[in-house]
Amino acid sequence: MQATKANGQTCPIASARQTMGKPAPVNASPSLETILTNIAHDLGYTRQTLPSTLSNKQTAKVLHVVPDTLALWRSKGREHVSYQKTGRYIRYSVQSLAEYIQTHTYTQTTKGGDV
Repeated sequence: MQATKANGQTCPIASARQTMGKPAPVNASPSLETILTNIAHDLGYTRQTLPSTLSNKQTAKVLHVVPDTLALWRSKGREHVSYQKTGRYIRYSVQSLAEYIQTHTYTQTTKGGDV
């Protein structure tokens, strides 16, 4: 359902009143293409110029954490964000990062719709 703006134009996002009380779609996670496009935008690239791997700092920016958080996750085995290590250099695959984001996208915080 489309909402209507005050100027009469339709808006593809439904208003809160239109969706109130309706369950969220089960498969509401964004597509990998959408996520990859968002990653490119966040880092100032186009989808076509996005590199295949990202630095620790770039990955932290995409995930909205500080680079030290990624270091902590790697050392403690938390948050299984795949990475490659060559010598002292850490690189994150953009494809793996997009898959991680997709699997960690939720539509609600409760299980089974319980409040």
